[in-house]
Amino acid sequence: MKPTLLMAQTGGQLGNQLFQAAHLVALGAETGLRVLNPAFHAYADAFVGSRPGAVPTYPTSVQRPGTTKIRKKTHDILLTGAKIIRRMPSNALAQSITCEGFTPAYDIDLSEPARLAKLMNTPVTALFGWRFRNTTLTKKHDTTIRSYFRFENTAASDHVIRQARLEADIIIGLHVRHGDYAVFQNGRYFLTLEEYLIAARHVAEQCVPRRVSIMVFSDSPQDLPSSPNMNIIRGPGSVIGDLQAMSQCDYIIAVPSTFSRWAAFVGRVPLGLIARDQVKLSISQFRNIQC
Repeated sequence: MKPTLLMAQTGGQLGNQLFQAAHLVALGAETGLRVLNPAFHAYADAFVGSRPGAVPTYPTSVQRPGTTKIRKKTHDILLTGAKIIRRMPSNALAQSITCEGFTPAYDIDLSEPARLAKLMNTPVTALFGWRFRNTTLTKKHDTTIRSYFRFENTAASDHVIRQARLEADIIIGLHVRHGDYAVFQNGRYFLTLEEYLIAARHVAEQCVPRRVSIMVFSDSPQDLPSSPNMNIIRGPGSVIGDLQAMSQCDYIIAVPSTFSRWAAFVGRVPLGLIARDQVKLSISQFRNIQC
């Protein structure tokens, strides 16, 4: 039986979990390690690779879709087992690795030679935390990652994008991150809707004479203004629908967030990051994203 990585407990919302899962998929693709990611149970239905079976697995071992209820129960059982492993000293059969932090300073590189050798020689390794990274491998296996995390159903986002393209040559995705960002790091990344729209209009002016629509995605209700000179429209409104539609835009404007970063990565969409002291960007400042 192949050595197994068990992602027992991770942190954050969908964007954080996607990036964590992507790094584990890359490691599995490179080494042959089997990856079980029960911690991804809440979002598994939305993606082709994670949908089958009772546990999101790489490589996908069954074809029959699982159910959210079964995945949740399976996660609870495996988490209990992983916590038992964490309380035990590492041995020839099982070990655990915990990553305490949420910033790059806490990164644990699972592909580091000595650590990888231990993973390959231990039947089960339980992982707790978010910052498990293998950056070189995600670049190498980015096609595999995108294939595994293909959206299962794109009808809602396809309709919104299709309608938007009837009136626009360029769609600027504007990710208005409010919600927790009002207090996160003392509001460091919190911008008003008007500041976001100033950023989008500035980019739109650089696209003239092409027609531009601004598609707004937000984690909180927004009262969008009407504009005689700019078509401002809403995204689908659901977490998965917004992620899909954002990944189909031509540019994405956002403050730092793994949600918009994932949309940029999976859709190969140039991303422009704004801040309170730098709202206006030139198109040359937009960048393509790697995991």
